[in-house]
Amino acid sequence: MMMPTTLPGRAGPLACALALAACGASPPAPITPPLSPSPVPASGSLPQPTSLPEEPRPEPARVAKIGFQDAVEASSAPLVDAVVGGQPTMLIVDTGATHHVVAGWLAREIAVGESHPAGTATDHAGDTVAVSRLEGVPLSISGYGHVDTSPLLVLEVPDALRRRGIGGVISPQALVRPGHAVLLDFGARTLSELPAAEAARKVEARGPSSSTVRRCGNLGAGVLVVAATIEGTEASLELDTGSTTSSLSAGMELGQRLGKLRQGTSTQVTASGVHEVPTVPGAHVALGSFASEVDLDLLPRAPPVRCAEGYAGMDLLRTCALLITGEQEHLWCAPRR
Repeated sequence: MMMPTTLPGRAGPLACALALAACGASPPAPITPPLSPSPVPASGSLPQPTSLPEEPRPEPARVAKIGFQDAVEASSAPLVDAVVGGQPTMLIVDTGATHHVVAGWLAREIAVGESHPAGTATDHAGDTVAVSRLEGVPLSISGYGHVDTSPLLVLEVPDALRRRGIGGVISPQALVRPGHAVLLDFGARTLSELPAAEAARKVEARGPSSSTVRRCGNLGAGVLVVAATIEGTEASLELDTGSTTSSLSAGMELGQRLGKLRQGTSTQVTASGVHEVPTVPGAHVALGSFASEVDLDLLPRAPPVRCAEGYAGMDLLRTCALLITGEQEHLWCAPRR
């Protein structure tokens, strides 16, 4: 399921541990008692001891556990437990979203905050949906802590998501704070924050990325685009962890060519509803050194952010780890076992 990715011209759609060394001081030398009392200042006040500077406190670890609902759907989108405005819910970790989003049904259950119209957004299927802005609502992710929700957008979603307890999406690229990076590791099933220095060490330890990742778009936190090869043709795909399946725009040249190979249909759940779309079975897709065969959905309209020919969904990304720094992103993918 893909939440809004762009709001054209309007309001739009591991652990962080600082090791402290114990600073042990040498035992003080014995003090020789004075032969006569020390003179007291004329003011009658005693000299105050010089206070030592406080040691910096380590930041609390910010690590959220990721869950999957594989019993409900294949290649489930990643989910985290959260509390929004005092209401417990689950949120989809969605790299296809440029903003954090809360579902309309959940927004109506929240006793705090004010909702204001904020224009329209475009969903995964290319449909336009109405969006509002929710002000003054706190959001925290279990294990990760408080999240800056400025702005927090609201839109109506299919009732199927409410029945599954899914109340919105978190945009991981919108979680990045200055001096930190966000690591989305599906193998370890964690969403975590790292200091920039630790992120650099992580990159050095893991080695080169499986494929080149770039940020695209200037709305919200933007989207992440990866270089791909689809049936031998070079292409660009938007990383969309909110979508269970990978897809191509049927209107673009590559989608038109592969459309001749379509067989059967697939069901997609987007913000605008449930859609049946044609499918190209067993397409060979490579993200640099990582390759897999997936059933590609053919979307009737072009992606809302014209940065790519389609989307790389969780059927491709389930064994990957994504490091988001805000400057240079890294993607590592391992073969499926």
